[in-house]
Amino acid sequence: MTSGTRLLHRLHASLMPDYNRAAAAYWCGLILVGVAVLAVALHAASLRPAQVQLQILAVCVASMLAGGFPVPLPGTKSSFSAAEIFIFLALLYVGLDAACLAAAAEAFIASARTSKRWTSRLVSPAVAALSIGVTGGLFLQITAALEARQLYNDGTLLGLLPAMAVVHFLLTGWMVRMVLHLKSEKPLRIARLLGNFGWIGSTYAANAFIAALLFLTARQAGAIVLLAAGPMIALLLTTLHFHFRQREAEAAQARALVEAAEREAAHTARHNAELRRVAGGTGSLLDRAGFVERLAEVLQRDGGMHRAFAMVYLDVDRFRRIHETLGPAAGEEFLVHVANRIQRRVRGCDLVARLGDDEFTVLVRDVDGHRVAELARRLVKALARPYAVGGVTVESSTSIGITLGAYAYETPEDMLRDAHSAMCEAKSLGGARYVVHRPDVLQRIAVPEGSALLEA
Repeated sequence: MTSGTRLLHRLHASLMPDYNRAAAAYWCGLILVGVAVLAVALHAASLRPAQVQLQILAVCVASMLAGGFPVPLPGTKSSFSAAEIFIFLALLYVGLDAACLAAAAEAFIASARTSKRWTSRLVSPAVAALSIGVTGGLFLQITAALEARQLYNDGTLLGLLPAMAVVHFLLTGWMVRMVLHLKSEKPLRIARLLGNFGWIGSTYAANAFIAALLFLTARQAGAIVLLAAGPMIALLLTTLHFHFRQREAEAAQARALVEAAEREAAHTARHNAELRRVAGGTGSLLDRAGFVERLAEVLQRDGGMHRAFAMVYLDVDRFRRIHETLGPAAGEEFLVHVANRIQRRVRGCDLVARLGDDEFTVLVRDVDGHRVAELARRLVKALARPYAVGGVTVESSTSIGITLGAYAYETPEDMLRDAHSAMCEAKSLGGARYVVHRPDVLQRIAVPEGSALLEA
């Protein structure tokens, strides 16, 4: 591989890493043809008198100033500005060379403001010079042909120049979009170009019409009219700039809303996945029917007064407020966290069930009264810590009722009834505590400070 070839490969990698061969070749072709047009224009301008050269310089500066306030074209790295007034004035008042140089100068400034890629900054002036060179040259040829047949007048100018401005818009848009379509290897559809950017074509036509009016007025009243029209043109350009900026802001806001919705959907998906992961351990949770069935087996197997098991009945305090404030999804997430905390604090041999929306129960094996009271204290403390639910912090507590298997229950319903009764008593005392059921009496025990299971 020669040094020249290596240089070309390095340039391609740095300037256009996402360009395929066809797009790169087309881009290079646009650059070469555009540079040739600019070279011809510069040569023609160098042969002009000094006064005309100053006019060319002035129109280039004016076009560059207008190009400093570009409006990016959606879906492209190119931009639009209202500098066409100066470019068409240069075409009418000075000549095609001035129009080509002014178009290239404006395109470079505008692309530098809207794109960080040198591929766009280099090709935009080439495209602008080539497009105005073709359409401007065609306009001058048509004008000369009409004048030869004595068909050219002021009205013809006012109709012909806006029409050529639309051709200029179509040619520029086609050349720019062709790069993108070659990169994506998709066909170019002119109808889509007109549908997306047709409003810009109408603005080109309006700018050309204004330029034609200024030219006709200056031809009658003198070039001083152009100086007097300067503030009016500046006001028009400012109005157009802020109008299109407003449209751009509205489009950006719409994109931001779509992106926010997409981020929210992605966050929800991640959140649901995390929720499923957190809830992965709750697959062992029994429902009421399953719990009653298992409890019945335990009661039948472990008969007598020496049953070493207990039932812990839990109800979440203020769950309805959480559900109504944050919504059903957040409420369910909150309960998953509650279930997860319960499961982490019981043993593998214990049975955990969800009896209702916010009611849980634990059948604790191989414990006496003091050990189940210690478990209840730990649960009350653990379930009182804040929860992170749906991006907000939720605080809650739990009311717990306890009954012992040693009370010689015969049916699961009796044991559930007494545990539920003890839980209701804990809730009536303000919640965030546990109460132990005793035959014929409820022993109130506050939690968590220094509580103990008291014998009746």
